[in-house]
Amino acid sequence: DGSSRFSPENRWGTFPSFSLGWRISEEDFFQGLSSTFSELKLRGGWGMLGNQNTTSNYYPAIYTISPGYNYPLGGTLNPGVTVANSANENIKWEATTSWNIGADLSFAKTSLDISFDYFERNTSDILLQLPVPITFGLPAPFQNAGNVKNRGVELQIHKRGTVNAFKYSASLVGSYIINKITDWKDLDPQPHSSYYYYNTGYPVRAFYGLEAVGIYRSEADLTANPAKVNSNVGVGDLIYKDQNNDGKIDGNDRVYLGSPDPKYTFGLNLGGEYKGFDIQIFLQSAAGVKGYLWGEAVGGISGSDKPTEAFLDRFHPTINPNGSMPRSLTTWTQNSPSTNPSSFWTIDGSYLRMKNLTLGYNLPSGLVSRLGIKGAKVYYSGQNLLTFSKFWDGFDPEAPAASRGNFYPQVKTNTIGLNVNF
Repeated sequence: DGSSRFSPENRWGTFPSFSLGWRISEEDFFQGLSSTFSELKLRGGWGMLGNQNTTSNYYPAIYTISPGYNYPLGGTLNPGVTVANSANENIKWEATTSWNIGADLSFAKTSLDISFDYFERNTSDILLQLPVPITFGLPAPFQNAGNVKNRGVELQIHKRGTVNAFKYSASLVGSYIINKITDWKDLDPQPHSSYYYYNTGYPVRAFYGLEAVGIYRSEADLTANPAKVNSNVGVGDLIYKDQNNDGKIDGNDRVYLGSPDPKYTFGLNLGGEYKGFDIQIFLQSAAGVKGYLWGEAVGGISGSDKPTEAFLDRFHPTINPNGSMPRSLTTWTQNSPSTNPSSFWTIDGSYLRMKNLTLGYNLPSGLVSRLGIKGAKVYYSGQNLLTFSKFWDGFDPEAPAASRGNFYPQVKTNTIGLNVNF
């Protein structure tokens, strides 16, 4: 492939791929096992994919002239142009190399199907803009700034069968994925988007902030934990860990707080039929994931802010000394999830949710014929009926990461219907 976004020396990239499969169950030597295994297949693949996207800068390898910059000359404002972007002629294609191995296995007598995959996905020479000093005078140039590795396993299990008059089916899909930056051109962690940072050895989307270890509940706590984020800290405020033991809380004490991308994901489909009745259930789950709430999701008591129910359990030295929330202040930057992001506002986003439940009943054929119709079915369908999670009450664990609460929640619906065939 070729792209005019790169200099002539780096314009072209080669991105091959291939896949292989071996159906062992079709081989002559396997026929003795055919009564037990209806299929056994090994498969694998390898491939590369190139990326040239550099957001709005379509020519990051060359300096370009931009109009709309006016200059006063001779007492008159004159239209002008200027160099408004920085260039890097050494940038080249970002490349992703993926490979996987897997197996498919089907049991003849038990109607059990199993599929397993192991995969790795390595993205190298990622195109990014790293911070530059203000004195540079131009936006940061694009560069091939780092490498990211994803690896994991995927498992699918499907079972179907019949017990007397009852027919059933079950399908389980699960995955485990590890994502981390394996190389980063900047020697220091790079904060971005308020709550995230890039750092070697951590996920691409990694929450970054202070580690909260409790709430100051007495003057003794203030004495025992002298490192503070500002001079306004008092009883009822959050206690932050002084990671480098320098006697103060600042940006150097920020640490990794988790990722909004789950390590584990699961899906389970269950189905059954008995005479005229049928049922379908779909369960969805994620684990090893963090959420972060701030802004309207937390609320406040200053200006036009409005407090949420979380403030009902705020600390008060006499009324509620064991409150789970910091004290309420019109200005509480020391506790603020936006001014001082911390682990206090980083919440376990693991959940199990019943995404769908469907129940149906087909009217008996004798009754249907007397009614003069071909068929009729009464059914009930519900979405998002049950959710089990440690996330904040009233907030969706599937909400966008670092959400302010200004998102439309998933709706719980209940539907009853009748299908008639004439």
